[in-house]
Amino acid sequence: MRGVELKHRHKTYHLVLRESGALELHMDHCLRKRREVGEREPQYVWTNVELEWEEHHYIEAKYWVSCDELVVTINRDEVWRGSPPDWTAESNWLQDDLPFE
Repeated sequence: MRGVELKHRHKTYHLVLRESGALELHMDHCLRKRREVGEREPQYVWTNVELEWEEHHYIEAKYWVSCDELVVTINRDEVWRGSPPDWTAESNWLQDDLPFE
């Protein structure tokens, strides 16, 4: 498993690339979006969060399997780019690697 942990304001975000190839976006240890690996690139996950009164923040991540590149943006500003490193953060909160139902 590989991924990155990012902080934005008072929230923590995890972008996790699972062994199955699925890309997941978690906010404060809660799974918000999951995209299974497929033929089309990039894999894309996003969430819209209201952090302050009527202040919306758009978090999105795109992953290209062919070049092993993850790009994360917040309100279209790039905050992380690169090959996702091996997961070193605590992972006991992660659910099993199963698709959404």
